Amino acid sequence: MRTGSIKYVLTILLTFTLITFGQYKLPPLPQGVSIHTLDNGLQVLLIENHSLPMAGINTVVKVGSAYETFATSGMSHMLEHLLFNGTTSMTQRELYNAVDMIGGYNNANTSEYYTNFMMVTPADKIYEGLKIQADMLFNSTLPEKKYPKEKGIVLEEISKTLANPNEQLERNILSVLYKGHALSLPTLGTYETIVHMKRNDVYKFYKNYYVPNNMLVSIIGNFNTKEMLNKLNDIYGKYAPSTVKRPAISGWSTGFNKPANHNNNSLTYKFYDGKSFHLQIAYPLPENLPSEFYSILEDKYSSAADKFKEKINAKYNRAVQRISVNVRQTPIADYLMLDFTIPNEKAASKIIDFVRKELPALKFHVTRDEIQSMIAEEKTSFFRNIEKPHMFGIYNAYTIAVKGFMLIIEKYSGENYLAAADAINNFTLNSKPTIIMQIPTLAVLPKQNNSKITTTLFPSKRGTPTLIVRTNKQSQLLAVHFLLGHKAEYEARYGDNAAYVWHEAFGEKIRTDAAKPDAAKFGFVFTVNDNPFIPMDNIYLSPEFGYIRAEGLSDNATEAINFLKREMLNFKPTEKEFKNALTSLRRSQMMKHTNRAKAEFNSLLDSVVYNETANKNHKQLTYKSLLEFGERYFNPENMVVAVVSKEEGKSVNAAFSDFRKSAPKDIITTPPKNTTFRTIDSPITITRNINSQRAYLYFGFQKEVLPEEKAPLKVLSLILNDKIVFDIRETQGLAYNMGAGVEVLGDKAMFYINMGTRAENVDKLVQQFPDKFSTEYLGKITHDEMTKRLNMYLGRMLFRRLSSINQGFYLCKSYYFTKDYSTDEKFLNDLKNVKLEQVKNVADKYLEVENPVYIIVK
Repeated sequence: MRTGSIKYVLTILLTFTLITFGQYKLPPLPQGVSIHTLDNGLQVLLIENHSLPMAGINTVVKVGSAYETFATSGMSHMLEHLLFNGTTSMTQRELYNAVDMIGGYNNANTSEYYTNFMMVTPADKIYEGLKIQADMLFNSTLPEKKYPKEKGIVLEEISKTLANPNEQLERNILSVLYKGHALSLPTLGTYETIVHMKRNDVYKFYKNYYVPNNMLVSIIGNFNTKEMLNKLNDIYGKYAPSTVKRPAISGWSTGFNKPANHNNNSLTYKFYDGKSFHLQIAYPLPENLPSEFYSILEDKYSSAADKFKEKINAKYNRAVQRISVNVRQTPIADYLMLDFTIPNEKAASKIIDFVRKELPALKFHVTRDEIQSMIAEEKTSFFRNIEKPHMFGIYNAYTIAVKGFMLIIEKYSGENYLAAADAINNFTLNSKPTIIMQIPTLAVLPKQNNSKITTTLFPSKRGTPTLIVRTNKQSQLLAVHFLLGHKAEYEARYGDNAAYVWHEAFGEKIRTDAAKPDAAKFGFVFTVNDNPFIPMDNIYLSPEFGYIRAEGLSDNATEAINFLKREMLNFKPTEKEFKNALTSLRRSQMMKHTNRAKAEFNSLLDSVVYNETANKNHKQLTYKSLLEFGERYFNPENMVVAVVSKEEGKSVNAAFSDFRKSAPKDIITTPPKNTTFRTIDSPITITRNINSQRAYLYFGFQKEVLPEEKAPLKVLSLILNDKIVFDIRETQGLAYNMGAGVEVLGDKAMFYINMGTRAENVDKLVQQFPDKFSTEYLGKITHDEMTKRLNMYLGRMLFRRLSSINQGFYLCKSYYFTKDYSTDEKFLNDLKNVKLEQVKNVADKYLEVENPVYIIVK
């Protein structure tokens, strides 16, 4: 044997020995995952998953507000907008058309350390999607004539955030913790920097940062890895790398460079346009620890917050209304932030002294069972986000930009949890805090492969739910969606917001020390109440039904289902849980009325246009009435349950066979009530002047329609929405987000525009509205235009139904309202069969304004 061969064998043995004895432990790669670097420096993460009907690409460009100065503040975000305005080969309209023609979803978002571009398409169209995204990233022209319009849109977005007191709170925190660093600047930019920003400066910024060696690409979905790499080399690999120049300014830090005063242990007063006094205490945390350390630390301190609050209030006569805890992680400094909501600033000094003495005394211990639960939850999160290709990129964009792809793999493996737990067990909080006292500005306080998927129905019997089982053999998740019916009717009987309170109490129960270990064992993540202020959450909300969502690992489905059944059948809220849920409700309601103009507008819209099913006869909820409510509302017979997993229908049905409870005689069994339109047979104009920074406008008119016209009207709605929104937003720059088109409920349709804008735009907009609902404005509808809009919509609908739990939602909702779980799917199929002539017919028939409704709040 040659010497070279002996050295080679010894090297192999040595490497194996090191790995075996734990000095090096390679994290396991999930199935289908591979990492690559193209010759031009572009880094690539591929996750091949043939069970998904779509594929998604997320490109993280390593530039964001952390690399800006006062002069360039908001330039990363401005550039994100401009990249949708055309390339050397496509105009903006052609770019939009190209995406819509393949049924794609094309979007982007900007943060501190990255700008993330996402493209999700049906699997057979992903290569067309790659070409479109690459063209945007490398060949955008940032056209001069589009620049003023885009400025208007960004200014609208800034205007919207400035109207939100929580955004003001956040800006104040950043200005203190990261003083002297670009992180102290808002990601959107400031009003004045955007107003004075020059197009040529943005173009230079673009050419500096948008180079392949400053990008990381992740692609998830139904594709072949080898073929995808070849395509990436052809499409992305042809662009040349370049040296990225970061700003270097005396006295100002950007990126990963720390400012000289980043350990700013001081007391600072800040003011904002809100209602509550906030005392915020930020403790610097040790650096260079696994990210899991900070997650566990946040969880431990959050769990201790209620007891801490009780101790403070016992000593200082209810000095604290609420405590929230979170860990802020950046490459500059990591903080444990305690936010105390207090009645006034007088209580602050006592609370500060108490915290300084008591907080360092808190000790935590992380058990092996907890570690295993955390690892299971991390894996659940990984698989959940794979089912939503856009969410994988959004959720992991920060980690990808700051740490790279390997940290995601390490998090999935769970290896770092051991080191994190050890650090927690030996951790003492003894750093000096930064203290921020945020005071309301009283003068402006408001006055008030084996991929076949099958679905099986198991009808309800007395005391049992309706069960819908969708079997996807390639799924790694167990998604269980409980729909609870007749919410509004039961709340009318037993008390306002009974469902919210019941769900919150159930959520508290499921997080108790008794239930949490079992839930964590299955990796369960629960949703008990969605947030109405998050756009992707509010589409699920309805006055007619509530729901509980549970997502976990499918490894032991029967045992996991047994756990869910046991928790739901045995649940009865305690009086303490009832009171805690009421407190949560009050916080939610305070958030709801933050924007007075929007609240007034929504109230007028509901009362003028809709016959809602929600309870208008307010009845106070008591603990006794809540229990009576729960006996009926939370009864299995009042439920439609959808289970989406790899399990067969028979086995899931067997697991649910004893999920039954005797139902009270007065349990509601009548069909659910749908929201309908009020009959509008005369013109209506309502104007409210409340001196708001934002104005809200609604214009509409009503027509009676036939059942067979619903699909063609939907297509007409898509075309109208595209034309009207593009006109008002993209051409005129008078809106940030808005809606327009046709809404059909029952036998009536409302042709409408619904939008927010700056107050100075109202008169200009209102006079335009009627002309936008005419065959003249609509113009000639072509087959390509109809196909484009339809594919765009169908792609978006498929996008919303990607995840297992969302599929469960649509199965439940369809069955609840129509007794057919496939109603949702059938309507989407009806849309595919709409003919151009049908769309033209409904346009000719209904595009004539009669008895218009104007609602204006400004």
